[in-house]
Amino acid sequence: LGYLTRDKQLRMARETMDIFAPLASRLGIWQMKWELEDLSFRYIEPERYKQIASMIDERRRDRENYISDIVDRIRSILASEGIEADVSGRSKHIFSIHKKMEKVNFFLLY
Repeated sequence: LGYLTRDKQLRMARETMDIFAPLASRLGIWQMKWELEDLSFRYIEPERYKQIASMIDERRRDRENYISDIVDRIRSILASEGIEADVSGRSKHIFSIHKKMEKVNFFLLY
């Protein structure tokens, strides 16, 4: 998209957000859905994208450590209770964070 005009970038980004990301979701291809949403969001709202990306980049290692610690605790508790389970965790992606921030009106604070 970087080589296209702004109008074409927006058209393709919106088309991706409206058609291809939901299609990936319906097919159960979650990683692709998240990537398509983030890439589209980068062109639809570039300033908001940069704002969130810089905020999470500063804390990425902290978030990854926190998630790893929680996953380890849950695994330990389940194992001590004799429960076999596959436990994993992941951090939210940029567009997902944006939607959550909108939902709780976080942007009104800035």
